[in-house]
Amino acid sequence: MNALNRLLMVLLSAALLVGGIIVFIYSLGLFGYDLQSLWEGAQLSAWRDSIVQLVSQLEQGRAPAATVAVLVLVLLVCLVLLVLELRPARPACARLTEDVCLHPRVVDAGAEQVLESDAAVLDSRRGVKLYRRGGVGLRALALVRRGEDLSQVRARLDANLRRSLVESWGVPLRKMSLDCREIDPRRAKVRVK
Repeated sequence: MNALNRLLMVLLSAALLVGGIIVFIYSLGLFGYDLQSLWEGAQLSAWRDSIVQLVSQLEQGRAPAATVAVLVLVLLVCLVLLVLELRPARPACARLTEDVCLHPRVVDAGAEQVLESDAAVLDSRRGVKLYRRGGVGLRALALVRRGEDLSQVRARLDANLRRSLVESWGVPLRKMSLDCREIDPRRAKVRVK
């Protein structure tokens, strides 16, 4: 959304700059131009008449369906852009204290270290999400060797993650989902332990 906003602001600023230069030249009478010829040359009276006609057609309910559809579409697009602009942005880091901020890659690396330090885990996938109202969400998938009891491995990893991230590091963990699945050791990226 930021790229679209920047593009719109650049276009609006460029249009205002060009318009300001033109009005400045016409208002000072430079190069043989005067302000009266600007209003006549721009044919603003024709535009005004067409806008008045459109408004009167809309008021009377005689406007073409295509015109009404375009106006409704423009209104909806403007409303969506306004809502997206007013919605607060996601934070770039998780605030631990007033002066300390934790980047999601650090949380991801810490979770990876805890998950893959377990002998039953051959590989893992993680996702870290920062919440607008503070806190961190962690989704982790532990790929476990065949034959292991998945519920015991999951309980052990859950306890290790909470102890390491929350108690040791002080990560404000709001939500954590941990899943364990079996994997063939030949398909795991990590060497067999």
